[in-house]
Amino acid sequence: MLKKLSYTVFIPLLVIMLLTFGAGCEKEEESYSIETDEEFQQVVDETLERFFREEDTGAIYEELYEKFSDRYTEEEIYGYIETKVKEEEEELRAQEERLKQSKAELEEQVSDYKDQLEELSDQAAMEEVDEQLEPLTNWIENLEEEMEGTTDPYRSNELMN
Repeated sequence: MLKKLSYTVFIPLLVIMLLTFGAGCEKEEESYSIETDEEFQQVVDETLERFFREEDTGAIYEELYEKFSDRYTEEEIYGYIETKVKEEEEELRAQEERLKQSKAELEEQVSDYKDQLEELSDQAAMEEVDEQLEPLTNWIENLEEEMEGTTDPYRSNELMN
């Protein structure tokens, strides 16, 4: 009787334990967050420059979607990319504004040097100021030509620095 009782108690208990253990050992599906997914972030950062330089942004987006469609929906990827592009554009505009301000300050310095030059009566001093002024004037002219000649925001950024 004891043997029969042990089988009726231990067998169901053993089955319950095995089911519990098996359920605990199942592989959990990975949960991804687009904001903290380092692999996704890295690929987006590497791809972001292509969004600004290439005309076929749809193809670039499709590459991203194909690579990460198992993790994120099309809307999630598109929304994230759109946000990143806007942030990058704002940063580029801010850098462009800083460059314009720096250019204005340099032009003011050039103007001040020219005023000083006009006030000087000593020829040697005028030549010295003119020599100091020439590289700055040439640099500003070259910078203006480069800025006007490029539509690439990354090249503009390089020129600013």
